[in-house]
This record gives sequence, C-alpha cells and structure tokens, in this order.
Amino acid sequence: MKYSLMTGMLISALLSPLNTVIAAEQGVFKNRSQQQHALKKWEANKVKAEFKNMYSGARLNSAQKLNGNPWEAKRARMRQGNKQTLQQNNTWGGCREYSYKMRDQCYARGGDAYTCERYYDARVDYCNEKFQ
Repeated sequence: MKYSLMTGMLISALLSPLNTVIAAEQGVFKNRSQQQHALKKWEANKVKAEFKNMYSGARLNSAQKLNGNPWEAKRARMRQGNKQTLQQNNTWGGCREYSYKMRDQCYARGGDAYTCERYYDARVDYCNEKFQ
C-alpha cells in the first residue's frame, strides 16, 4: 500500500511540471483577460465547499455505535485514518499539495488546460488566504 502510494506521488511529481509546460506551450492564457480567468460564482462556491468538506472535523469526530457490524468497524477505522490525514494536511503545504493533486487529476480526466489551470489557481488562492 505504501509502495503504491509513494510510486503514485512520484509519478505525479514528475508529471506535474510537464502538464504546466504543455499548458504554457499551448497558450492556455493567450488572448484571455484576467477577468475571464476568474471562476464564476457557482465554480467558486464549488471550490469553497470542497475545502470546507475537506477541513471540517465534524463528521470525523462523530461517535458511533458499532453493534458488532464489521462494515461499521471498517468505516470507523477509515474515519480515524481520515482524521490523521486531515491533521497532517491542515497546513499551507498540505493544501498546496492537494491543489497540485486536483490539477493533475483534471488533466488525467482529459480536462482542457484552461479549465484545469483556472481551478488550480482558485485552489492556490484559497490556500494562501486560509493559511496566511
């Protein structure tokens, strides 16, 4: 598990600069104003909700009876792991890493470069505002 995670992170780290270079070479921002680059209101709300869900600890701290159900026990262990991950990622660096990961996923899904970069910039701005 750790090996595959490390391999995935390494591949992501190697491809991230490549995606940026490709985006720059294709003139992603060519003939577009800064006003066009800003997210629409519904897009900005989507990004804010994404981070709110990511950093809200309410659902992670909820107590739950397990009643001997193995699936509930598994979910409880997953939530505990998510809580530990959240504590590690609740930093400026963790937030930026999440932004990189989401940008790479956008490219991997075949999203157009302009949209991927717009969302990436919005996420980075959110990280800068939240952790300043």
